[in-house]
Amino acid sequence: MISRQKTISIFSPEHEAITFSFAAKTAISQGVQRGDAVAELELLGLPVRTINLLEYSKLKITGLSELMKFQQEELLEIPNFGTHGLRELMQCLARYHHLDEVKQQLSSAFDKRKVTAMQELVASGEVN
Repeated sequence: MISRQKTISIFSPEHEAITFSFAAKTAISQGVQRGDAVAELELLGLPVRTINLLEYSKLKITGLSELMKFQQEELLEIPNFGTHGLRELMQCLARYHHLDEVKQQLSSAFDKRKVTAMQELVASGEVN
Protein backbone atom coordinates (compact mmCIF):
# COMPACT_ATOMS: atom_id res chain seq x y z
CA MET A 1 0.00 0.00 0.00
CA ILE A 2 1.41 3.40 -0.98
CA SER A 3 0.83 6.15 1.54
CA ARG A 4 0.58 9.73 0.38
CA GLN A 5 2.54 12.33 2.27
CA LYS A 6 0.24 14.86 3.91
CA THR A 7 1.08 18.40 2.89
CA ILE A 8 -0.16 21.92 3.26
CA SER A 9 0.60 24.66 0.77
CA ILE A 10 1.39 28.29 1.42
CA PHE A 11 1.28 30.62 -1.55
CA SER A 12 3.72 33.46 -1.86
CA PRO A 13 2.61 36.75 -3.45
CA GLU A 14 3.92 35.53 -6.82
CA HIS A 15 1.60 32.50 -6.47
CA GLU A 16 4.55 30.15 -6.16
CA ALA A 17 3.42 27.27 -4.01
CA ILE A 18 5.71 26.34 -1.15
CA THR A 19 4.66 22.98 0.19
CA PHE A 20 5.04 21.99 3.83
CA SER A 21 5.20 18.27 4.51
CA PHE A 22 3.39 16.82 7.47
CA ALA A 23 6.83 16.34 9.09
CA ALA A 24 7.67 20.04 8.63
CA LYS A 25 4.29 21.13 9.99
CA THR A 26 4.71 18.86 13.02
CA ALA A 27 8.28 20.10 13.62
CA ILE A 28 7.15 23.72 13.44
CA SER A 29 4.40 23.00 15.96
CA GLN A 30 6.92 21.35 18.29
CA GLY A 31 9.33 24.26 17.79
CA VAL A 32 6.62 26.69 18.81
CA GLN A 33 5.94 24.64 21.95
CA ARG A 34 9.68 24.49 22.79
CA GLY A 35 10.05 28.23 22.29
CA ASP A 36 12.54 27.96 19.41
CA ALA A 37 14.14 31.20 18.28
CA VAL A 38 13.75 32.47 14.73
CA ALA A 39 17.55 32.83 14.70
CA GLU A 40 17.80 29.03 14.50
CA LEU A 41 16.53 29.28 10.93
CA GLU A 42 20.05 30.42 10.04
CA LEU A 43 21.04 26.75 10.37
CA LEU A 44 18.58 25.98 7.56
CA GLY A 45 19.92 28.73 5.31
CA LEU A 46 17.95 31.83 6.28
CA PRO A 47 20.28 34.82 5.91
CA VAL A 48 21.18 36.75 9.06
CA ARG A 49 19.96 39.90 7.30
CA THR A 50 16.45 38.45 7.01
CA ILE A 51 16.51 37.33 10.65
CA ASN A 52 17.61 40.83 11.69
CA LEU A 53 14.82 42.41 9.64
CA LEU A 54 12.28 40.31 11.53
CA GLU A 55 13.84 40.98 14.92
CA TYR A 56 14.37 44.73 14.56
CA SER A 57 11.12 45.51 12.79
CA LYS A 58 8.19 47.06 14.62
CA LEU A 59 6.85 43.49 14.92
CA LYS A 60 9.94 42.41 16.94
CA ILE A 61 9.77 38.78 15.84
CA THR A 62 12.39 36.77 17.73
CA GLY A 63 10.58 33.50 18.42
CA LEU A 64 8.97 30.96 16.15
CA SER A 65 5.74 31.34 18.13
CA GLU A 66 5.71 35.09 17.37
CA LEU A 67 6.41 34.45 13.69
CA MET A 68 3.47 32.05 13.38
CA LYS A 69 1.06 34.77 14.57
CA PHE A 70 1.56 36.91 11.46
CA GLN A 71 0.09 36.65 7.97
CA GLN A 72 2.37 36.90 4.94
CA GLU A 73 0.93 40.29 4.10
CA GLU A 74 1.98 41.61 7.51
CA LEU A 75 5.52 40.31 7.03
CA LEU A 76 5.69 42.00 3.64
CA GLU A 77 5.05 45.32 5.38
CA ILE A 78 8.44 45.05 7.10
CA PRO A 79 10.75 47.54 5.38
CA ASN A 80 13.29 45.84 3.07
CA PHE A 81 11.86 42.36 3.77
CA GLY A 82 10.08 41.94 0.44
CA THR A 83 8.95 38.89 -1.47
CA HIS A 84 12.50 37.53 -1.67
CA GLY A 85 12.78 37.51 2.14
CA LEU A 86 9.36 35.93 2.43
CA ARG A 87 10.30 33.21 -0.08
CA GLU A 88 13.54 32.47 1.82
CA LEU A 89 11.65 32.29 5.09
CA MET A 90 8.97 29.98 3.71
CA GLN A 91 11.59 27.67 2.17
CA CYS A 92 13.40 27.40 5.50
CA LEU A 93 10.16 26.68 7.32
CA ALA A 94 9.42 23.95 4.77
CA ARG A 95 12.73 22.33 5.85
CA TYR A 96 12.13 22.88 9.57
CA HIS A 97 11.89 19.16 10.26
CA HIS A 98 15.60 18.91 9.38
CA LEU A 99 16.65 21.39 12.09
CA ASP A 100 17.39 18.76 14.73
CA GLU A 101 19.51 16.80 12.23
CA VAL A 102 21.51 19.91 11.36
CA LYS A 103 22.01 20.75 15.05
CA GLN A 104 23.24 17.20 15.70
CA GLN A 105 25.66 17.38 12.76
CA LEU A 106 27.02 20.70 14.00
CA SER A 107 27.35 19.37 17.53
CA SER A 108 29.24 16.30 16.28
CA ALA A 109 31.53 18.44 14.14
CA PHE A 110 32.18 20.75 17.09
CA ASP A 111 32.96 17.79 19.36
CA LYS A 112 35.43 16.42 16.79
CA ARG A 113 37.12 19.84 16.57
CA LYS A 114 37.41 19.98 20.37
CA VAL A 115 39.03 16.52 20.47
CA THR A 116 41.44 17.44 17.68
CA ALA A 117 42.36 20.71 19.40
CA MET A 118 42.96 18.92 22.70
CA GLN A 119 45.14 16.30 20.98
CA GLU A 120 47.17 19.06 19.36
CA LEU A 121 47.63 20.80 22.72
CA VAL A 122 48.74 17.56 24.36
CA ALA A 123 51.13 16.81 21.51
CA SER A 124 52.64 20.28 21.73
CA GLY A 125 53.21 19.90 25.49
CA GLU A 126 51.16 23.00 26.34
CA VAL A 127 48.75 21.01 28.56
CA ASN A 128 49.99 19.94 31.99
